[in-house]
Amino acid sequence: MKINHVAVYVTDLEKVRTFYEKYFHAKSNRMYHNQKTGLKTYFLEFDGECRIEIMTKGNLNNRAKELDAIGYMHNGFTAGNKNNVDELTKKIEK
Repeated sequence: MKINHVAVYVTDLEKVRTFYEKYFHAKSNRMYHNQKTGLKTYFLEFDGECRIEIMTKGNLNNRAKELDAIGYMHNGFTAGNKNNVDELTKKIEK
């Protein structure tokens, strides 16, 4: 069995899509918009293997984020080596 994708709700769909495209070279599909529910999504693909679905809709809750909470924590990416990680970090921090 293989995981197809992970989905995450975001408040600014376009900003998150642009971030992943710019810094992680993600390839995005066309936005899906469900007129009935207001849901908007993009699938972001990384090197043809891994995908993240970013989603938004008008009535999202902004729950308090606890560091030691049960549930989703983070996405992990490989950059090849420490120097690549340091370079990418500098680009993102600008």
